[in-house]
Amino acid sequence: MKKIRTFVFFIFIANLLFVSCKEKGYAIINIKGSISNSQGQYLDSLMITATNLTTKTSDSFLSGTGKEGFDRTYIFEKEIACNYLIQVEDIDGERNGGFYQEQSTTVTIRISDYGYRNDLLVQHPYVSKEVNFVLDKKY
Repeated sequence: MKKIRTFVFFIFIANLLFVSCKEKGYAIINIKGSISNSQGQYLDSLMITATNLTTKTSDSFLSGTGKEGFDRTYIFEKEIACNYLIQVEDIDGERNGGFYQEQSTTVTIRISDYGYRNDLLVQHPYVSKEVNFVLDKKY
């Protein structure tokens, strides 16, 4: 019984040392969302542009199909506070049953929003934000 307690104590101390020795890794910002029309139907193949207003960098891509919407990850050397301007534009004509108005929103990332995601010996500062767009038909 004494050997078991000694072993458990050893495992506890080893785990404590292992967790406290984790290195701080790169920062991860995840922005995801969905796009639907006013009837709740998901829209796909729309152009999304995510512009980091702090770093002045931009990322354009097509939205996924159905409920997938979009899901983008941005990596930084360390945590940064920034704003992302997310713009949605209908570029497929009337493929989704009509031509929809453009829409945009700003996503704010604060230093206080970061949590930590553990990967073996590294703790990555991590923040995830979700935006949902409801687009109105132009015609």
